[in-house]
Amino acid sequence: MLKTPFRHARMFLIGSSLSLLAAAPTFAVTTCQALTLYGNSKVTGLCKTLSPGTQNLWVCGLTDANPDVHSTFNRATVLHLTVRTAGAACQGNAYLAGPWPGGVTLAVGQPAVVCGVNMQAYVVRFNAVPQTFGCQASFTEAQRLGRITPTIATSYINLCNAPDLLCP
Repeated sequence: MLKTPFRHARMFLIGSSLSLLAAAPTFAVTTCQALTLYGNSKVTGLCKTLSPGTQNLWVCGLTDANPDVHSTFNRATVLHLTVRTAGAACQGNAYLAGPWPGGVTLAVGQPAVVCGVNMQAYVVRFNAVPQTFGCQASFTEAQRLGRITPTIATSYINLCNAPDLLCP
């Protein structure tokens, strides 16, 4: 009879541990990978707009029309896709996981469709972006191509070079 309470307690601990593992940031796209993805996405034209790297959240605009689809992250916020329809009638997001390049997925339990937009289609687009340039070089190249201003390029290069990141 004593085995049952201990067995249930052990199963609870194992289940709790697995839940924590599924939500752990180690499964998220790393900050360096996301920065490098943004730079290479500006080079390829996937990111239509890019917020300054001095803002609290770093945003890559993926559409020019309604609905607004963009990706967002920072050091404390996991890379995710956000969808907003006109007049904020619908808004939602889906968190991303896995390594970039080529291994980005929707995180466990995230919606496949947000406000009628197929999130997997954007995951496929991110995975199709080649890592042609490293973090700093990608923003330098995007600036050279006229896709971002020198100020925005510098703000992201500074993030790539931050002592706590030192992105390749």
